[in-house]
Amino acid sequence: MTILDVGRCLGSGEAPREGSETTDEGQATGVCVVCSGRFGVEDGRVVTHATAADDEREPLTEDT
Repeated sequence: MTILDVGRCLGSGEAPREGSETTDEGQATGVCVVCSGRFGVEDGRVVTHATAADDEREPLTEDT
């Protein structure tokens, strides 16, 4: 999927993908709903970030 380059991902500042937020050693992270990369979460929103590279994206579904 091609994502337009506007200097930051359009998912910056949005809530992370439902069910993707985790906390490790006090740092919350979640998956961006636009680029599927995992980034820090502050105040329930994904921090400002560049679009994740193809090899850094998390799958939309889990293998069972």
